[in-house]
Amino acid sequence: MKIAQDGNSLLEQSCKRDFDVANALIQLNNGNFCLLGASNSYRSGARATKALLIRAGSDGRMTSSSYWGGGNDETWEAATLLHDGRVVVVGKEPGKGAFIGCLPSRIKTILPSWVFGIKMQ
Repeated sequence: MKIAQDGNSLLEQSCKRDFDVANALIQLNNGNFCLLGASNSYRSGARATKALLIRAGSDGRMTSSSYWGGGNDETWEAATLLHDGRVVVVGKEPGKGAFIGCLPSRIKTILPSWVFGIKMQ
C-alpha cells in the first residue's frame, strides 16, 4: 500500500496467493523495494513454504518474485541494506536452524551469493 502525506491511499496491491507472509521491507538505493518473507505458492497444493522475495518498483507495483529453499518452511525473517547496495537477509528453516545470506547488489536472483547456517540447540 502506498499512502499520500494526507493519509489517503495511492496504491493498494496484493499478490493473491494461497499463503504469503511479509517479514521485511527494504528500499534499495535506486528507490525500488524488496519485500521478503515466505510463501507456499511455488507449486499448487504445497503445504510447506519457501523463502519469498518480491521486487517492486519505486511506484510500489510488483515487478517480479522469486523463491529460495527446498520447501521445508524456509522463511526470510529480516533484512538490511548495506552501503554497497547488497541486501543481507536472515531466515530460518525448522529443524535446521537459522541462516544468513547476502543477496547480490542488483537483486536479479533470489540465490544469495553466500549463505551460512547457525544450528539451533
